[in-house]
Amino acid sequence: MKSNSQGISKSLRSISIVSFLALGGYWGVAALLREGTPLLVIPAFLCIITGLLLNSRLRPDITRILVISTGLYNISLAAYQVYASSSSIFTGLLAFSAVITVANLAIIIIFTVILLSMHSNESAIIQYSDQSSGVRKVNKS
Repeated sequence: MKSNSQGISKSLRSISIVSFLALGGYWGVAALLREGTPLLVIPAFLCIITGLLLNSRLRPDITRILVISTGLYNISLAAYQVYASSSSIFTGLLAFSAVITVANLAIIIIFTVILLSMHSNESAIIQYSDQSSGVRKVNKS
């Protein structure tokens, strides 16, 4: 049973890393191609940093904060994109708007699953340096 749980944790962690890195690339390309505001460089940078920190064991406390904040930021950006693209469906750009709407709905679903799974089992996403005990040591001072 423990090996199955570790396998799920490993795949969920891998999906999280790929999701953050891919979405960082998506926001970065959108900013560079002027498809969005140049302010999309900020979430692109945050997503890439979060993905790289998830891939390492460096500073799990900062990684946890970045996963939550960047995940919520991505959900809000994607929700706005759904709103903006769904309103332009009726202007004649049906195919393009439909693709953008579906892609952003997928982003919302993926990052909601990542955040909910992290809420239920934080060690499934963030790799702590002391994985042998399975218990995270918290300093309350």
